[in-house]
Amino acid sequence: MKLKESEKLEKNALCIFAKYPELGKVKTRLAKDIGDEKALKVYKSILTDLVKDHKDNGYDLYIAFTPIEKEKDFKKLFENPDFFPQKGKNLGKKMHNAFRFLLNNHKKVIIIGSDMPDLTSKAVKNSFKLVDRKDIILGPSFDGGYYLIGMKKSYNIFSNIEWSTSLVLTKTLELIKNKNLSFSLLEKKHDIDTIQELELYQSGDY
Repeated sequence: MKLKESEKLEKNALCIFAKYPELGKVKTRLAKDIGDEKALKVYKSILTDLVKDHKDNGYDLYIAFTPIEKEKDFKKLFENPDFFPQKGKNLGKKMHNAFRFLLNNHKKVIIIGSDMPDLTSKAVKNSFKLVDRKDIILGPSFDGGYYLIGMKKSYNIFSNIEWSTSLVLTKTLELIKNKNLSFSLLEKKHDIDTIQELELYQSGDY
């Protein structure tokens, strides 16, 4: 049963940014240490667990996918989430477009990456509560980026940032402060991009 527009606007949305799980195309840094096949297996396992953990939890679940030609293949892997393609020349533009799209029909939106296996539905629900009090929430990662971002309005805080560097969070916070927006930082976490981070997760010390 589809929601009426008024009902959608009362619901929150969690959006997972994900690449199609294809050999040699995902977790390339991790693959340098463990090989393409094992890296693909890790990626698929984390993504599958994320979808499983976050469906039917009181918020709508979406996957913003890339590349665009893999939509049918993605839908064969996962039946439950709604899908839409990532649009934009870089990660910042893709996230900004995703926020604009989802906030048309949802009260609050959180975007996460596809490499956060310990991000529980409880943590997501608590993050939605924080968005009520702050303009923006960010989950900082140990590599200098962030694993989660949430808003209730589509603020453009993604311009002039060099993505996939250790300065992503710092530059984002500068933009937030320059726009006089309020923000809150969540617990710092590791994402899984290296063999050291994978071993930490597997050991339970993550």
